[in-house]
Amino acid sequence: MNNYSLKPLILTAPLISFIISPSAKALDIDCLQAPSRTKTCPNLVYRSVKTDDLRNKLFCFCKTDFQRLLDDNANDAQKAFNRMEWRQILSESGYTDKQLKRMVSK
Repeated sequence: MNNYSLKPLILTAPLISFIISPSAKALDIDCLQAPSRTKTCPNLVYRSVKTDDLRNKLFCFCKTDFQRLLDDNANDAQKAFNRMEWRQILSESGYTDKQLKRMVSK
């Protein structure tokens, strides 16, 4: 009968998983979604954008949310709600209206 111990494996497993899966914070990714979203986004889009110092920065957004926010066919109540959420996203992200529209509509 083998007398192997699982203790070394159990102790090193968290370290191995940390090395294999870097966090989004380490990658410095800004992910934007509608403030009203309560569930996981079904369609995240990742893009590379140029920053002011001409370096590329990884950016992601919830395509489903931004399609709704930029929908010209929405009724008046929905358009008002969309404008409110759009302003909140601009405020929290620091992007200008023009920058954000260009980033999500490529």
